[in-house]
Parts: sequence; structure tokens; C-alpha cells
Amino acid sequence: MKEKILIIEDDFTIQTQLKNLLSGNGYEVFAVTDFSKTIEQLKEAAPHLVILDIKLPGNNGFEICSQIRTFSDIPI
Repeated sequence: MKEKILIIEDDFTIQTQLKNLLSGNGYEVFAVTDFSKTIEQLKEAAPHLVILDIKLPGNNGFEICSQIRTFSDIPI
């Protein structure tokens, strides 16, 4: 089973480069597409690791990290 990584990044260029790099190295990669539903997408993807940007539309990365910590100790 491939390790799963979720990318929470609003810059499409960075998001695409990360997806290509990680996929090319054998990871299953997901990216958040609707930042108003970040937590829901994270729960659905059930990743092993989250790559989280700080400056995001809506909630910033620190707020999202705090929300994740209420239900998970996944590496961020």
C-alpha cells in the first residue's frame, strides 16, 4: 500500500510541482481543492502526512493545524 500525502497549498504551480515530485517517488498524493472544506477533504483522504501552507484563503495554516490537532496527531 502506498503512503498517502495531502497537500494543502493554494498556489497551483507549487501544488502541481509537489504532486508531480511526490507521485514520481511512489506516494499517493491528494490536494485540497475547496479550502472551505479542508478538514472534510483531509478526513476523506486519510493521509499519512500533510503538507500545509501557512497563507491560505479563509483560515490560515495555523488555524487549520489547530483544527486537525483536535482529532488527529498526523505529521504536518
